[in-house]
Amino acid sequence: MTNNISNEKLIHEWYLHVAEQKGFIGTWLRLLRERQQTTPEQQQNDFGVSNQGFIRLQGMPLPRPTQFTKDAQRIAEACKLKNPSALVTALLLARNIEREGSMPERAESASQLAYQAAYDADEELDKPIDEEPSA
Repeated sequence: MTNNISNEKLIHEWYLHVAEQKGFIGTWLRLLRERQQTTPEQQQNDFGVSNQGFIRLQGMPLPRPTQFTKDAQRIAEACKLKNPSALVTALLLARNIEREGSMPERAESASQLAYQAAYDADEELDKPIDEEPSA
């Protein structure tokens, strides 16, 4: 009996630890909470999961990119979520937020090019175009 309690405590501690590590669902759920300004309790209620189940959920590895929704659904079922589609939706949204955050240099570069094209110093865009003589 003591050994079983010890193992459960170790597993609990492990889930708490990995939930904060990159590559695990906890990091994406935290990112989503920050963006939506919600609490862990609100997420837990949305998913319909117990305290222990929520900790376990956060310690699960992220779904594989090639099987994303299928893996997310399987994770929801393994963690006994009452609302598995809420997790799938949340992970899809978090994935998009993370992608958006990992590409600021591309977005900045594109906006810089658009700005430069709009105000090209080599062309005199503010002068009227002379009309072509009619033939």
